Amino acid sequence: MIKCSHINICAESAFSPSQQQLNIINKCIGSGKERTLTLEGISLNKDATKSFFEIVPIEVLNMNSCFANDNQLQLVCDSLMNQTNLREILLATNNITSLGCSAIGRLLNKINCVEILDLSGNPIELGTIFDCLSSNKSLISLDMREVKLKATAYESLCNCLKTNQTLTSINISLNPASEKEGHFLKEAFRENFSITEFRITGNQFGIANEREICLGYI
Repeated sequence: MIKCSHINICAESAFSPSQQQLNIINKCIGSGKERTLTLEGISLNKDATKSFFEIVPIEVLNMNSCFANDNQLQLVCDSLMNQTNLREILLATNNITSLGCSAIGRLLNKINCVEILDLSGNPIELGTIFDCLSSNKSLISLDMREVKLKATAYESLCNCLKTNQTLTSINISLNPASEKEGHFLKEAFRENFSITEFRITGNQFGIANEREICLGYI
């Protein structure tokens, strides 16, 4: 079952759902002005999820704190492949790992319109999403706070910083790190000209490295 806290649908788009799909939508539709579907407390089964996400033109998908796992996220991502108005995907505090990040990466590079992605508070560990973003040209903000990044993830992040010139904001606060990772990031920033905000609160990169990292994007 898929749970969402809310979804903003594209204000200018028209869609013609079937009666079954309309029934699903009518159960959770919010204010006509806000065009927000409030799905809190409502669960969609596999078929309903596919129908729902394929037909509703979405601008903001909020699945924060919905206990979503990789399999559920894969289903959602597959169902969003034809979206052209999706700007924000909020997935904080779920049970998403690097497998789920692979599905997100495929989605981002297929529809190429998502600008904000929040994956904070998930047990991601690996740098899969950074690998997927190396050539992405739409995402500008990525939140990876407290996702238990391993050393190899920082290698992927450094490669991403060297090749991606679209991202302007990254948050990797509260992740395990050492001065070694800090040194690699410092070097990567010498090849990045797009980042204007890089949050590293609670990491152990070393004072000297942190100072140079900050100077790298000022």
